[in-house]
Amino acid sequence: MKHTTVINALAALALATTAGLIAAGPLSPPAGPIAASYKTLGEVEPRIAINAANTPGDANSVYKLSLPGSYYLTAQVTVLPGKIGIEVACDGVTIDLNGFRIAGYPGSLEGIKTTGANRQDFAVHSGTVGPLGGTGVSFGNGSAARGCRIDNLTVIDCGSNGIFVDDAALVSHCVVSGCRPATPSPVSPA
Repeated sequence: MKHTTVINALAALALATTAGLIAAGPLSPPAGPIAASYKTLGEVEPRIAINAANTPGDANSVYKLSLPGSYYLTAQVTVLPGKIGIEVACDGVTIDLNGFRIAGYPGSLEGIKTTGANRQDFAVHSGTVGPLGGTGVSFGNGSAARGCRIDNLTVIDCGSNGIFVDDAALVSHCVVSGCRPATPSPVSPA
């Protein structure tokens, strides 16, 4: 019995000593305006949403990316006849389809296409492209795009190539189905 009383007394003494060391700080806040102590979404993940406000299209495209950066979809993209879904008109662009689809009506053109000469450093990943009237993803075809990375895409039912790239491109973990690649013209003998 004496042994239990001694242990209880020591535990009470330890608790009393520890309670005196714990301090919660002042109860009144510091003077001045209250400032946020968190980061905004733009500071945590500086990406740009692809939408009519941030990336408006033009006569040729539903959306047009004119500045380098990291972009992402927030909804499905519907491509109208005679238009490109997302036109990339600058270097250094990454597009995260974010699991969404770029699909078009009959007569629609490419889902994603680079425009301009000697473009470089593009990436697109994580979504579905098609059905479309033209090529699903075209990082080449006259624009000489270099340094392309295409990953985790499903490209289906395109009227032309599923994925078209020039030299120095990496295409990985993609599925292309039901696309009708352009037929090369016959080579005439010299």
